[in-house]
Amino acid sequence: MPPSTHSYISERTDNQANCSKHNQPKEKRVVELVSLDLEKYERKIKSVKIRARSELDIFEWSKRGYAKNDYWIPLSADKVPRIEESKFSRKEFIEKYEEPGLPVVITECTINWPAEVKWNRETLLKNFQDYRFKIGEDDNGDPVRMQFKYYLHYLENEATRDDSPLYIFDSSFGRLKKSIQFATKKKTFETQNKSSEASKKHYRRPCLLRDYKVPKYFDDDLFRFTGEKRPPYRWFVLGSERSGTGMHFDPLGTSAWNTLLVGHKRWCLFPPSTPRKIIDPKMEGLDHEAVSWFTRVFPILVKVHKGQEKSYAEKFGMVQVLQKPGETMYVPGGWYHVVMNLDFTIAVTQNFCSPTSIEHVWLRTRNARPKLAQKL
Repeated sequence: MPPSTHSYISERTDNQANCSKHNQPKEKRVVELVSLDLEKYERKIKSVKIRARSELDIFEWSKRGYAKNDYWIPLSADKVPRIEESKFSRKEFIEKYEEPGLPVVITECTINWPAEVKWNRETLLKNFQDYRFKIGEDDNGDPVRMQFKYYLHYLENEATRDDSPLYIFDSSFGRLKKSIQFATKKKTFETQNKSSEASKKHYRRPCLLRDYKVPKYFDDDLFRFTGEKRPPYRWFVLGSERSGTGMHFDPLGTSAWNTLLVGHKRWCLFPPSTPRKIIDPKMEGLDHEAVSWFTRVFPILVKVHKGQEKSYAEKFGMVQVLQKPGETMYVPGGWYHVVMNLDFTIAVTQNFCSPTSIEHVWLRTRNARPKLAQKL
């Protein structure tokens, strides 16, 4: 028998209302979920790490000691307005936030979402334990994938020490038509005999797309008319503290919304006019990870340097957000942003083009994707 271990997945039972790492409630419930072949896991995690970040030696993932740092921010640092979806009309949203291009946090979007109940470690593991979610890309731009059961084991082990842990950021979840039983095999389930009762049983499985609804402000996405030519635009996102996405702006001038179901995210956003070299500088040893940005770049931006009247953060209008469970972050097109998870998080995010932003998006798409622009 191969050596195995039970993977124990810890989940908080509170709302984590206190926004300091040291003050987080310690009450947890621990549930035994699955047995793993440890030797197989070790081989897989080593292979995945080498492919996802070839610049790092397998023993260098925790060399900077970022796991010792506290990245939580006080609620007072978050000055972005909150609006309730049920009380704020689409017209008001367009006039106050979309047309002027201002970030805002929307509450109440997740009310009645099945994801509120179903998107947790136990349920996801039950339904997707063998599915290989995307956790990165290799040097050729090909996806690096890992079975969910092994990824969750990673979160409870190496991820607690890794400077910037592996992060599920998967755009294929909306196209999952294969049975989980066949998800890791080369031969797709569509080529199996679907007439048998066994096949039909395996073919029916939960679909993550049914678990959420696009908030009302963003359901007029014009990219829906582009058909199969549309690039990836929606992602299922799951990760642990210190994982995240580095400084960037969304492609083709699109805007984005990000709804958080579990955990907390820290955001920093900058208006489109901000010089990129200021917020995404070339520094020796600086990688493109979110935790590196918050550790090395953020302190420079918020400091008033000699000869300055105010910091770069003040000068260029930096916006900070502490996103909480149930909140939806709206990111206007062109805004630079960096996002880091402060604890275990589960979210869904989509890029979109609305009638308000169509001119800007079309101009960007015409140059970068001319055939796609013809569909708009």
